[in-house]
Amino acid sequence: MGLILTLTLKIVIFGVAFLLVGYWVVPLAIYLLYHTLIPLDFVKNLFLLPLAVYLIPASIEIIGTVIILIGVKVNRQEIHPENSKQPNGRGVDSFDFAFEGSFHRASFLIQSLEMRGGIGLIYITQMGCQKLKGQDLEEQISLLTDSKRMLRSRAAFNIGRCALQGQLDRRALKLLILLLQDADREVRMNSAFAVGEYASRGIFDEAAIKPLTKLLKDWSSKVRCRATTALGEYAKLGFYSTGIIKTLLRFLTDDDKELRANAGWTLGIYSVKDILEKNSSELIEKILETGDPNVKVGLSIALAENIWDKGQMKERFLEKFIELLSHKDPQIREGIAFVIGENAEEKQVDERILNPLLNLLNDPDPHVRANAVFALGAIAHQGVKTNYLIQKISSSTDDPDKNVKETAKNILQRLVLKKGSPKNPES
Repeated sequence: MGLILTLTLKIVIFGVAFLLVGYWVVPLAIYLLYHTLIPLDFVKNLFLLPLAVYLIPASIEIIGTVIILIGVKVNRQEIHPENSKQPNGRGVDSFDFAFEGSFHRASFLIQSLEMRGGIGLIYITQMGCQKLKGQDLEEQISLLTDSKRMLRSRAAFNIGRCALQGQLDRRALKLLILLLQDADREVRMNSAFAVGEYASRGIFDEAAIKPLTKLLKDWSSKVRCRATTALGEYAKLGFYSTGIIKTLLRFLTDDDKELRANAGWTLGIYSVKDILEKNSSELIEKILETGDPNVKVGLSIALAENIWDKGQMKERFLEKFIELLSHKDPQIREGIAFVIGENAEEKQVDERILNPLLNLLNDPDPHVRANAVFALGAIAHQGVKTNYLIQKISSSTDDPDKNVKETAKNILQRLVLKKGSPKNPES
């Protein structure tokens, strides 16, 4: 009777663990049965075969995951070598596979660990990286209503990746919005990701805002992160969620750096709205007060997407940027200089911003000086008063701060390689 009771109890524990942890609890369960319940050696040996059969494909999957992670990192560095050590996108340290507009972590690698064997990993990797044919996209949409959580999650993720490549189907959006309230964390996370990607391509439904806003309170930081990004995409379209600013500001100090970056990005879009409607830069100041580099990257991208029109900075934003470059808080000065530097090489910067930046070369804060050098170097690299700015940046090679000095030397080396040694500085 005691043996039956023990066996029943362990089966119940195994069932609960399987639901909470996933299939990786199976080897542990077999191990416990092997050592505690079976008295005969020849019967015990019968357990070795299923354990081996189970662990072999699981091991292949782990090895495959490591190989893909290495491959993705190498691929990213080959495509964006200048960004291999610096985040490039809203999701900091994310794997973007060079997909245009992609900024999310490669969550399919995490998801694949819930599947049995290497085949599952290969399948979902291919689904994420290659364009799906019409019938395959149709199949993914049908899987959104499947009873199995992993199939729903995988389908939502694949549909989001297809959206990144311009493969869209409006029928998917309504189902994805429903899945934002799914009981499974992975399903909610990938559905929010897909809803955001659809909005980024101009396919949206205002009904998504309410469930996305609720997800900001989700227990999972990854779900909150995807919901934050999706709400930012809706804000870009003019659909703002009321009452989320305080929540997003709290996210700026979250332990998850990707959530911090995405919160900075979404708040940056809301700050643009404040400048346009209220002529207020208060929200930008609150964002930059954190001093977090991940937040600054997120804000920088949001501002780049919204305050430059056809490569030129809008007049009202220019005035605010000039004001903020002389703000009393050094973190604000540093942050704005960083934002300018991050965007100056690809977008036109008005020359009226040069003098305030040049003044920052003598700022008492070394972080401000370093970011001013970075910004001026980016402007010079664009071809604006290059020789003149090289001369000004050269003075920072004697800066007492090591970081400022190294930043100036690196930028000068890059500028000289591009343009050649200056002969007659421009005035």
